Amino acid sequence: MQSPADSPFLTAAGGTTLPGTVKVTAHGTVTKVTVPAQRVWGFDYVWRLWKIFGAKSEAQWAEGEVLNGGGGGYSATEPMPLYQRATSGTRQFKAVRYLTPAKYKNISGLRLPTAWKFDPAPQVTAGTGTRRAVPDLSTSADALMGGYEVYDPQFKPAPIQGFGGTSFVAPQLNGAAAVINSYLGRRAGFWNPAIYRFAGRPGSPFTPLGMTGTSNDNLYYTGTPGRPYNVGSGLGVPHLFRLAEDFARLLGRN
Repeated sequence: MQSPADSPFLTAAGGTTLPGTVKVTAHGTVTKVTVPAQRVWGFDYVWRLWKIFGAKSEAQWAEGEVLNGGGGGYSATEPMPLYQRATSGTRQFKAVRYLTPAKYKNISGLRLPTAWKFDPAPQVTAGTGTRRAVPDLSTSADALMGGYEVYDPQFKPAPIQGFGGTSFVAPQLNGAAAVINSYLGRRAGFWNPAIYRFAGRPGSPFTPLGMTGTSNDNLYYTGTPGRPYNVGSGLGVPHLFRLAEDFARLLGRN
């Protein structure tokens, strides 16, 4: 689990893939890719394009893209914080294991996988986690389906290029927190105890991504229907105005 995201004193940002259809071009071949509904960010949905990218097999392409996804999981060191313990879904998870480590090697003092066994259609399995679960909430992070445009005159061949990643989600949420603070006329403070409380009430300001299976995963964790939390996208996607209203009811406005 990534550090410092698993700190119980941070609000960890996860990623989603927006719905839509885009054209993917590689080696002169154009193919359409469609994502029917917003989902947890994981690039398994482009693995079927392995031929146009010049891979020898879907397994080879998948192994090369193993790190592309929104992250999420359980801390190896941090206990589950109090604000997560009462939230349904933080302990129980669903998973789809496309890639199972087949070989390991000691690299810089770490035992890391160097080869994988690929399953293109894994079964959904259930498990239980007992430590700090991340992320806490998610927004769009997939550069292929949506993403963010960045301008830099040094970019070649064009000064505007598309990027993605949870590195864009975090500053986006920082900006949202500043706007909410302005709306309140005070600092909302540390979000996590409040947002988990909000998510458990009727009219939650979050849209959980609870679909289960290989159409909603971060290459490992998938959704859990009916629960406000899942380890692929946390509490889900925030509706920021409703979230601001919930903070106003909790803290008041100056």
